Amino acid sequence: MSQRFVLYDNANSPFGQRVRIALREANVEYTSFEVDTANKPAWFVEKINPIGKVPAILYGGPDVPPDQPSPDSVKLAESHIIAEFIADLYPDSGLMPRDPVQRAHVHRFVDIVNTKFTPEIIPWFVTGASWQGIVDALVALQDLLPDDAAFAVGGSLTLADVAFVPLYSMFWIMCEKGLCLAEAARPRDVAEIVNGPELAKLKAYVDGLLVRPSIKAAVDQERQEKYLRKFVAGAHRHD
Repeated sequence: MSQRFVLYDNANSPFGQRVRIALREANVEYTSFEVDTANKPAWFVEKINPIGKVPAILYGGPDVPPDQPSPDSVKLAESHIIAEFIADLYPDSGLMPRDPVQRAHVHRFVDIVNTKFTPEIIPWFVTGASWQGIVDALVALQDLLPDDAAFAVGGSLTLADVAFVPLYSMFWIMCEKGLCLAEAARPRDVAEIVNGPELAKLKAYVDGLLVRPSIKAAVDQERQEKYLRKFVAGAHRHD
């Protein structure tokens, strides 16, 4: 099968940013197709991802336009599945360690990101639900960081870092800039905790990774802030 990759994505999605980082770290050439998540084309749902979510990828098959996907190509969705697929295809990328213990540590870190941190953000952002679960997840992740805290696991970037940094960056902007739909979310108060001494190690770890070329190219914090401001302003206009 050919090594052709097409990424169906929206640049504002932290989940799509995960895939972009993984592709860059693996030095994979790919075609990017921007999907309007508010008005998804019918062919995307019918031929790429029946659930209609981005990111999704097309792998292999003939070289055809992205909006005319071949049935001979593999279609995958869900950012963590796609990222692990890339890691398996390109083991020399180091995205997944070869050592079984280190691999287990990566899976443990990613599991906390996906099951403890990420699910708490939307209820807090939209309705002002308690932020305590978010902080608890961040503390748990910080506790897993090694002493030097350059990377989540081992001495190089892995899927643990890929899974966490884009989502944390978006969350940090929500807090730092006070960009939430619900006043009860009290993002400025949460920012004091996130930027405070109890989570200083985690913040320093993320700040160090945000300047890495693959992450800097995918995670544009200025763009994230503009997107959030527009989203919040639009939602408030329709209240």
